[in-house]
Amino acid sequence: MKDAEISAASSPKATPIGAQPGAGVSLSGQQIIDLVHAVVGLRLREQDLAAVHNWIARRMHARGLASEGAYLRLLQEGGAAGCLEREELTVQLTTGETYFLRDPDQFRLLAEQILPELIERRSASRRLRLWSAGCASGEEAYTLAMLLNEMRPKIPGWEIEIIATDINTRALDIARRGRYGEWSFRALDEERKHRYFHHEGREWVIVPALRELVRFARTDLVADQIPDADGALQQFDLIMCRNVFIYMQALAVSRVATKLTAALAEGGYLITGHGELLGHNTQGLQSSVFAESVVMHKLAAPEAPAALPIARLKAAVHASPPAKAAAAQALRRSAAPTSPAEWRPAPEDLVQQAWRHADRGEAKEAEQACRGALLLAPLNPWPYYLLAQLAQERGDVRLARAMLDKVIYLDPSLVAAYLELSALLEQGGHPERARRMLQTACLELRKLPAAAPIKPYDNSTAGPMLSFLESRLRNAAPGAISAPPDRSAHFATH
Repeated sequence: MKDAEISAASSPKATPIGAQPGAGVSLSGQQIIDLVHAVVGLRLREQDLAAVHNWIARRMHARGLASEGAYLRLLQEGGAAGCLEREELTVQLTTGETYFLRDPDQFRLLAEQILPELIERRSASRRLRLWSAGCASGEEAYTLAMLLNEMRPKIPGWEIEIIATDINTRALDIARRGRYGEWSFRALDEERKHRYFHHEGREWVIVPALRELVRFARTDLVADQIPDADGALQQFDLIMCRNVFIYMQALAVSRVATKLTAALAEGGYLITGHGELLGHNTQGLQSSVFAESVVMHKLAAPEAPAALPIARLKAAVHASPPAKAAAAQALRRSAAPTSPAEWRPAPEDLVQQAWRHADRGEAKEAEQACRGALLLAPLNPWPYYLLAQLAQERGDVRLARAMLDKVIYLDPSLVAAYLELSALLEQGGHPERARRMLQTACLELRKLPAAAPIKPYDNSTAGPMLSFLESRLRNAAPGAISAPPDRSAHFATH
């Protein structure tokens, strides 16, 4: 399969937020934040705006554009020019640094437990499919290839597919060439370095046998269709998407996680950077806690729901007369008129409606639904929780913290609110207060049975989450609660 078969032909046109700026109109900081969120799915803070304004000015000059509005309209186009600008902006706002055997504990977990389990599970088909999503310059994908090469005696004649994708075409060119400097080897042992590379001048060149195990392609996780129509990006036994979600705003995290879940085979594993999906929507995934890392695996598809009354009536057409009469009576009961009071929306229905709007990027409609829910039930914490999410999307950290304070006041046992507030406090330079939020979350988790689901992400349970948070608190440096910036946890969810 050629690389072009893996990449989507073009990215869909993003839905603009609010009115489109005129050709000569300069954009406000909030308009830029909103458009970056909607078009490329990246978090953008107010303190980043000066750098982004300068970047836009350089791109306007390079493209011969007269205004910021013209540039941002180009950013939303679906053709090659818009695709290139989204790539350039994403590269500008993210860090593509990586190296071989990054996070040795996770790769040890892969080598000793996850890959052997997958090999046993796929013994009949003798086939494994792996995806390094957000592969940057290829070191992660080639490390996977090393592990599988070392397992060759156990899998002779197997079909092994390793697909590696990134939005950054320049990084992919480096990956395809397979030539690296010394800095890429800072975690790789010397034995593997000399087995899989040969020295040429100031570079180390990967051996052809390993390079041939990996296929590289450009894919935009936010904009492209996943699973794809060609079948290349689906039915994976393992997806590694590490240090990618940390750059995304919460709703983009939810959408991309949903795409990756759909691209997994049943029982397949999703491995992210430490804590990247903690607190995010992971419907369809189950977390598993190992000493080395928390990983997710795809649950079996749910059984089909029971037939609705109308379907049962149709199925009874050829049944006995008593069965037909019973089906008709059931249908009449289901169609009976209801009183006007029964049509009044329930607060819970409005909250669910708000989440659906939010998942589609319809922030204004989501906020309206939240406000409606609060009119009916002002002591319900969940509308405030979603309002906090929406405030973060707009970069309004102060409002987000205020909304989360309300959530905790209304429901002091809601663990997700402590996690979310902890992340915001640490990002705002308040590590001790952030730590206290995590400590309080641990106190609440200890009150629950280990198997108790944690709202609103019910695929996570109290025991594994408590173990993970306690480990982070123990291992954090004084005055900090998270790992270095490229592995920090972002706790937004729904």
